[in-house]
Amino acid sequence: MAKGVKLSFYQKSLIYQMVVVQQLPAETVYDSLFSLDSTIISMDYLKRICKNMKDDWTEDQVLSYIVGSNNVGGRPRKLDSISINMLVELATSLKSTRLRILTSIYNEASGGEDPLSTSGVFRYLKLNKITNKRLTRISMLRDEDAIAEYLFLMAPLDPSNFISVDETSSCRGTKLQCSSGRAPSGEDAVIWEFSIKNIQFSVIAAYTPLGFIAWRIYDGTVAHDSFERFLLDDLSPIITDSDIVILDNASVHKTSTTLGVLHDVTNGGNYAFTPPYENRLAPIEHGFANMWEEVRKHEHEAMISPMKVVHDAFTKYSIIGSHGHVAKGHFNPYFRNHEEYVSQSSHRIDSNIHNWANTQNK
Repeated sequence: MAKGVKLSFYQKSLIYQMVVVQQLPAETVYDSLFSLDSTIISMDYLKRICKNMKDDWTEDQVLSYIVGSNNVGGRPRKLDSISINMLVELATSLKSTRLRILTSIYNEASGGEDPLSTSGVFRYLKLNKITNKRLTRISMLRDEDAIAEYLFLMAPLDPSNFISVDETSSCRGTKLQCSSGRAPSGEDAVIWEFSIKNIQFSVIAAYTPLGFIAWRIYDGTVAHDSFERFLLDDLSPIITDSDIVILDNASVHKTSTTLGVLHDVTNGGNYAFTPPYENRLAPIEHGFANMWEEVRKHEHEAMISPMKVVHDAFTKYSIIGSHGHVAKGHFNPYFRNHEEYVSQSSHRIDSNIHNWANTQNK
């Protein structure tokens, strides 16, 4: 690994972006960054760096070169409130940035005279309740009024009877996406796409607060009639009169034939569509995320028998599986909404009884 030339974190990052991401030649990079001051770095040295980044170094070696060492010795540095606020703002705005890179960005932004170590950054983030968790992708197009109305209508219903139903398919490159990031305690994060060896899989499943109760795995894409067959063949035999099916606003769920099947399967219309662009109210996405994490743990086995590995992952998070209990937490928005409704209703009843008693005593 090349040493001796002191380039800043910003310069190294630019080189990486231009060489690895944009695939620009070393000459173009040199003209863009160092042509005004050739004493900073020579063309030959830059070419060696470019070759190493593209061909020779591992990902960890490239990362180590860019961020340098964050091993700062001595007593942990004490930050003032302004520095802490800056660190927290950086961490929450750069949610998926690795801790080592975040440390380098903070040290450079704060002047670099008294650098903070990686463990120091971790310590201050933990003290300020900034934790690492699976990312939630929230659309900027979501309608807050529609979400409020939906939760108002769902509040009287017991979430223990909810069944979240959806389908998903694998996407190329999912493994390259960040699966976790930092955010204040209490916020969610979900990624549920999965693929094995670039083979596309499609899944239709039903998810309850006790875990998965039904699923079908397809090699390839799923047509709308497959969703209807799932409702009739897999969900209908196990659904009860008190169950309520939750679906998202996908067009496949709202065709005339699908709506007819839904009406029959859900005992006359016990189903609800979540507001557009609000996947946090679709608990099954959390279940899909856990399932994919389990598949990834058995990636080598999945190369040989992918269907079996996916099926086993669903079984683990099913109502009969060892981890089915984690599903209840994925329905927390509904449970909190229902508990608030019950609490308010109880308060109104107590108030009415009190008023009635006062009337009778007069």
